[in-house]
Amino acid sequence: MNKYATLIAIVLAIALLVLIFGSWLLSALPFIAEVRSLLSSEGIRWFLGRMVDNLSSPAVVWLALLSMAWGSVRNSGLMHVSLRTASLRERMALTVIAIEVLVGLLLLILLAFVPHAVLLNVTGTLVPGPLVGSFVPCVCLLAVVTGSTFGVLTERLHSVYDICNSMADGIRLTASWWLPLFLFLQVLAAARYVFF
Repeated sequence: MNKYATLIAIVLAIALLVLIFGSWLLSALPFIAEVRSLLSSEGIRWFLGRMVDNLSSPAVVWLALLSMAWGSVRNSGLMHVSLRTASLRERMALTVIAIEVLVGLLLLILLAFVPHAVLLNVTGTLVPGPLVGSFVPCVCLLAVVTGSTFGVLTERLHSVYDICNSMADGIRLTASWWLPLFLFLQVLAAARYVFF
């Protein structure tokens, strides 16, 4: 595990413990009425019963998608290509992915910026709307498609198995950051429960 991720996980675990015991102490004080204890029967039920809800956050989905996109781009060799030293095959692959990016942007424009577009909200504006909510997944999808295309065309990725493995490798690369993320989300939810 990454030493920074380990350090952050330890700090967050200590913060969670301080929050648990601190909420118990603060709730015992007669002049602080707004604090709910995590060690009360209601607090324990909330902590254990809402753990999955606390962790089901867009941040978790975004980390998974960004990890898969990073793995796809990294393992395809796209990160290490220079136009000056690129082979003919790599130049052809760069041309194809440039076309893919242009087609993706054109589709985005057609789905979001024409009158009565599908990705506009009910009032006809972008914010808040489906496009804003799906921006990170769309960027990740574009990265996976372009990375996979580049890898296949340059023969660095030979099969669907290689493409899937490259995305899974991205998750393996970021695995050390999953525990700190889960602890951060739990600390955040517990602080909201205790103080708000």
